[in-house]
Amino acid sequence: MEKLIGFVASNLVVNPDAVRVEKIKRHNLDVYKLYVDPSDMGRVIGRQGRVATAIRAVMHASASATQHRVALDIQEDHQEEDHQEDDQQEDDQEDDQQEDDQQEDDQEDDQEGR
Repeated sequence: MEKLIGFVASNLVVNPDAVRVEKIKRHNLDVYKLYVDPSDMGRVIGRQGRVATAIRAVMHASASATQHRVALDIQEDHQEEDHQEDDQQEDDQEDDQQEDDQQEDDQEDDQEGR
């Protein structure tokens, strides 16, 4: 099912590399989370949700043979942006730590010089 959703979504969007699908099991329900680039959300949802409804219909048809209940959750993928922000925060923290260490060293040198 994940491959099916990924295949359909990848052929709809401008940035197919940003498409990823995750499966989450909840009791007797399989929830598939479809992550796409924020600029491709409109292409996957479609006018008045028609494309998303069609994807869900294909999912239900595929799952009917196995008697599984399925659901589709479409979300924007901010993964790369989050990693970039995390990296920037880590760099800032390292810079702050280095500045603090330098200030402590300077204070120790000042005290020893007196």
